[in-house]
Amino acid sequence: MKRNRYNIIHFLIALFCVTVLLGQETKVASSFISRIETGHYESAYEMVENDFKQKLSKDRFIKVWETVFAQLGKIEGYAFNCFIEKGDRISNFYKVSFEKSIVNIEVKVIEGDKIGGFFIVQDVPCNSGYLLPSYGNVNHYMDNNVLISDNDLKIQASIMEPKSYNSEIICILLSGSGPQDLDASIGPNKPLKDIAIGLAINGISSIRYNKANLISSKNIDSLTVDNEYTEAVISIISYLKKTNKLKTNKIVLIGHSLGGITAPFIAEKLDQIDGVIIMAGSPRALEDLILEQTNYLVNSSMSSNSGSRDSIINSMRLKRDNVKKDLSKNYISKENLPLSLPQEYWKSIKKYTLESKKNRRLIRKIKVPIYILWGEKDYQVTQQDFDLYKSLLKEKATYASYENLNHLFHVSNGSMLPSEYTIPGNIPEYIINDIVTWLKKITK
Repeated sequence: MKRNRYNIIHFLIALFCVTVLLGQETKVASSFISRIETGHYESAYEMVENDFKQKLSKDRFIKVWETVFAQLGKIEGYAFNCFIEKGDRISNFYKVSFEKSIVNIEVKVIEGDKIGGFFIVQDVPCNSGYLLPSYGNVNHYMDNNVLISDNDLKIQASIMEPKSYNSEIICILLSGSGPQDLDASIGPNKPLKDIAIGLAINGISSIRYNKANLISSKNIDSLTVDNEYTEAVISIISYLKKTNKLKTNKIVLIGHSLGGITAPFIAEKLDQIDGVIIMAGSPRALEDLILEQTNYLVNSSMSSNSGSRDSIINSMRLKRDNVKKDLSKNYISKENLPLSLPQEYWKSIKKYTLESKKNRRLIRKIKVPIYILWGEKDYQVTQQDFDLYKSLLKEKATYASYENLNHLFHVSNGSMLPSEYTIPGNIPEYIINDIVTWLKKITK
């Protein structure tokens, strides 16, 4: 199959940059569905590529979706399933819940930011099966779906509990950036589900939530990190305190990637939190990490010429530099910002990194214990990030590094490239055991 080299490199960068486990193409597809869901048909149509527009006029486009809603009812929620690459197009598959039916929808993205087609499909070809971890004895835990309604938030979540006895600890699991489902699914892997299972068989309850559905309820241009994480955690804690079975539990945040970056700042704001676990987090500015990893991925590929590499890196550098500007005084379109995330998002994320002296002073005042885990084969979060946490937090945190683990805390095949994330695997039991030991120690 012939491939457009520039698009392949661009795709790899957008897909696996920094802590963002869902990529640019997936964010574009999710934004498209979100606009359809909220009735912004003309805005959605603007995202469609020109060749497709010649086949489908704006009026017909609107009519198609009005007909779908007339037959199936309103969209109640959706979750990203998986993606496959077809030449220069990326097909993103979603499970969409309408009032009257649940369907699979394929959204094709071309050139990184244009919609090349959308279809209701029977089968999801990239949905290779998730494998239960070896420690996942289904007789020892139960997984119950809940809907948490709090003001204007409706959060689809799942509580995993041990069957044999009541847990004294409840962990809130925070996924990485983007419209992730409650398992933080990527390809055949579900890292948050692994963690939830591992906790449950050790007598510890957890709750994880569907961030894709939460994001879809917001105007994408005003979306902030506060919406994705802090507000969601506040609503979840309110729900847990109202639930008789869980109301006396100790509450610990376990965050992966961007979820880990935000977790200590959430704990600083909320006195109900009893501990924080950061998995594959970084104290550095997100925009700097994106540029660094863009450079890494481009130069790790042999399929791009030097001109293409320089163009991609320089483009990302300009976007990084735009984030460094005073975003409260300068308007910058999301097309000119990293990952095409809106300006409000970049403004909000500055509150959750340790780049500023103010935030560094703030995190040193956190009273709850912190546990920081890092895999040494993680090309997205490096030794520099792990050592910087040690330098900033010193004895306030406990640290653990693992020689052969990647960003998902799976055993690495040594490539240190995005392709690792498509290999079925699980978080090793020794990671679960280390987490459980720490949790039981700090909650005695």
